Amino acid sequence: QEPARGIMGKQKFGRRFAEMSAMVMMAKVDNLVKGGAIPKPVWYDAVTQHPPPALAPWAPKPKTISFPEVELMRAYQKRNPDWHFEPLSITRDPQDKSQKTRANLFISQWQKYIDQGLSREQAYSKVDAEFRQVEAKVIAEREHELDKMLRVGQLPAPIQAFIKEEDKYYNEALDQHRSAFSARKSREAAIAAEAAKVAAGGPSAEAESDG
Repeated sequence: QEPARGIMGKQKFGRRFAEMSAMVMMAKVDNLVKGGAIPKPVWYDAVTQHPPPALAPWAPKPKTISFPEVELMRAYQKRNPDWHFEPLSITRDPQDKSQKTRANLFISQWQKYIDQGLSREQAYSKVDAEFRQVEAKVIAEREHELDKMLRVGQLPAPIQAFIKEEDKYYNEALDQHRSAFSARKSREAAIAAEAAKVAAGGPSAEAESDG
């Protein structure tokens, strides 16, 4: 409510300032016209005969708009402290609006039961029991599927993707290491050959280039 009062105060001040500015301007123009200092503006007669109506010095307090779903969401968040760990989107496509989070689905079903005549507490208990039953079933099915895959030596798709990605980075790092090792060995071989040539009494590569 504080921001609303602040905005209304600014609006009131703006109206008063506009009215005072218009009155001051008209008084100055009227004195200049009557004194012959300036010619009468083309709008002077129209504004004098039909001045703008004075604006109301106050405005009614705006009504607070509240939706039932907002109140239910607050109650849901209070009863479920871990709600902020729920994913914002359960689909990979952020533009897909067909899927809703657990909180949104819960609130929709909660409001539906309230509209059917259940009390707020009764509706919450019913929705909570339904969600817990469905979630327990989904978890059991996933655990059974995972156990079955592990028994045959098959890893879940996310783990397979992770291992594949790790293998990719490992192979890239190994290739870079091999390239660096090969280049270092080539430099060492060239230096050894140059040292052996100098030791045998032959000119070095630098001497040959200078000659």
